[in-house]
Amino acid sequence: MPGWIPPCVFAWIAKPVMDAGWLAYLCRRHRVARVLGLVTALFAQFTCHLPAPGEIFVGYFLWHAGTLALTACAYLAADETRGGRLARPPI
Repeated sequence: MPGWIPPCVFAWIAKPVMDAGWLAYLCRRHRVARVLGLVTALFAQFTCHLPAPGEIFVGYFLWHAGTLALTACAYLAADETRGGRLARPPI
C-alpha cells in the first residue's frame, strides 16, 4: 500500500490526531486542542502526495478546513478562558 510509505503515513495519522484534538476541545483542554490542531494541520499537508490531481474532491478541502477550524476554535477558546485581548469586546 503506497499510503503507508513515508511521508504519506503522516496523512493517515492526521485523522486520529484531529479526533483527539476535538475531544480535548470538548473537554475544555484548549491548549492541548490547539497543539493537536497545529499538528493535525501540519500532518494534513502531507496528503498532497496521496491522490492523483483528478481525484481531489470537495471532501478533501472540507477536511483541510476542519483541521484549521480546530486550531482556530481552540486558540480563541484558550484566549477567552485567560481573559485575553480577543475575549474583550472593543470599546
